[in-house]
Amino acid sequence: FVTIGHAQHMQMNCILFAIFLSLSLPSLSAAARATGVYDCAAEGCCPPLTWNNCDPALPFQYTYYAHKPDPLIVGKPSEMIKFATNIGPQPLSGLVEFVRIYEKLEDGSWHNYFNNTFDICASHAYPFECPLAVGGSLNLTSTHSSPTGSARSYKAEEYFYDSLSLSHLIGCAVVHWESVYPE
Repeated sequence: FVTIGHAQHMQMNCILFAIFLSLSLPSLSAAARATGVYDCAAEGCCPPLTWNNCDPALPFQYTYYAHKPDPLIVGKPSEMIKFATNIGPQPLSGLVEFVRIYEKLEDGSWHNYFNNTFDICASHAYPFECPLAVGGSLNLTSTHSSPTGSARSYKAEEYFYDSLSLSHLIGCAVVHWESVYPE
């Protein structure tokens, strides 16, 4: 017997799902067959987290973004790991994040799940002080409590500003991830 972890188990499910999907539709759940909508949480195979900077001309750009575990597990704590760089022509004197998180509902629509605004420069969660020098990078790693709710798809729109007035946009990104129920 070989013992595998959750990530390897999910990867194996994805491989098996791709094989079964290519062979026949009956391998999908009745709901997926009836609606034509594939729900990764229900089917047991979720795509990995994806992220994109939304404007390459803005000075604050992510260079790495990950969740551990990926996908997130409902009822279990997680870690969010983000690296970013100032690619602009001047130091960033302030760094405020405004985030909107959406969850995908059964009908395929996105519902606003959570909003938050915080001053990264003033936060005790990150060992970082502003300004962020030209070419400077920072690590925004944080631990989060157990996610609650349903196993489903989520999307975050993250906007970065130079002050709490939220008047001067300096960066933005869109992140997609999944959550699953524990095994």
